[in-house]
Amino acid sequence: MAVEAVGHAPRRSGILARLGASLLDGLQVLGEATRLFFATVRAAAFVPADRQRVVLQMVRVGTDTLLIGALLSLFVGMVMVVQAADQVREVSQDILGPIVGLAMTKELGPVLMAFLLAGRAGSAMAAELGSMTVYDEINALRTMDIDPVRFLVMPRVVAATIALPVLVLYSDSRSAPTSRACSSGCISPTSSWAW
Repeated sequence: MAVEAVGHAPRRSGILARLGASLLDGLQVLGEATRLFFATVRAAAFVPADRQRVVLQMVRVGTDTLLIGALLSLFVGMVMVVQAADQVREVSQDILGPIVGLAMTKELGPVLMAFLLAGRAGSAMAAELGSMTVYDEINALRTMDIDPVRFLVMPRVVAATIALPVLVLYSDSRSAPTSRACSSGCISPTSSWAW
C-alpha cells in the first residue's frame, strides 16, 4: 500500500476497517463491471460493421455448446419421464410425454442451456481474454488505437445473446420428442420401478 511505501508502520486494523475494506473492494468490482457493461452496450451500435467477428463468435459458441446441449437435453428428458412415471401411474401414462415436454420447454431447457453456455463457452471466453491480458495483447490493442471493448468484448456478448435462444430452441427440439418417445415406448403402466 501507499502507507507502507512511505515507511510508516502499518496500523492494526479492527473489524470495522476490514469490513470497510471488503465493502470497498466489492463496490470497486461492481463499478468496473457496470462500466464494462455500459461500454459494451455503447459498442453494440457497431454490430453491423463488425458482423464478421460476431458471426465468428456465434459459430464458436454454437459449436462449443451444441453437442453437449443435445446430449444433456436428451438424457434429462428421459430421466424426467422415468421420475414422473411413478407420479402419474394412477392417472394416465398418455399425459407423461406432454407434461415432460412442457416442463423442459418452459423451465428446464432455458436454465440448462444458460448454465451450459456460461460454463462451457463463457469459461472459454474468459480464459481467452485472461491470457490476452497476461500477454499484454489488450494493451497492444490500445496502443494501436483499437477499442478492446468493441474488438473483443462486444462480439462475444452479442454472439452469446443471440446464440442462447437458438440453443434453447434446439434443446427443446431434442428433449420434447425424446420424452414423448420414451413415455410411449419405455414406460408401461404395469412396470415397477423398484431400484
